[in-house]
Amino acid sequence: MLQSIKFNALPNAQFANLAALCDYAGDAIRYDAAITRFEAAVRPATIRSKLAQVRRAGYSISAADLRECARLELAATLIEIGYDDSAIEWHANRPGRRERRAYVA
Repeated sequence: MLQSIKFNALPNAQFANLAALCDYAGDAIRYDAAITRFEAAVRPATIRSKLAQVRRAGYSISAADLRECARLELAATLIEIGYDDSAIEWHANRPGRRERRAYVA
């Protein structure tokens, strides 16, 4: 009986074998980093801080604009990895939530 490989740095990713780990570890790491960046960017404290920085620089931007910029950055990364629009919307509506993935080579 073969057991799957768990990589401690990616708790929500499970790799079927060493080949899957080699093939998909980079995508899994980029996915996790994108979700973490998005979660941090849409926190209310982060939004307030960025709004203050922008206003000190003399520009005007809304909190909704900052959230949309974060969503677009998340979407660009997830599209690059191979996610579709519905998966991107799922992630954008649930900051910080990660889906469990099984990678098979």
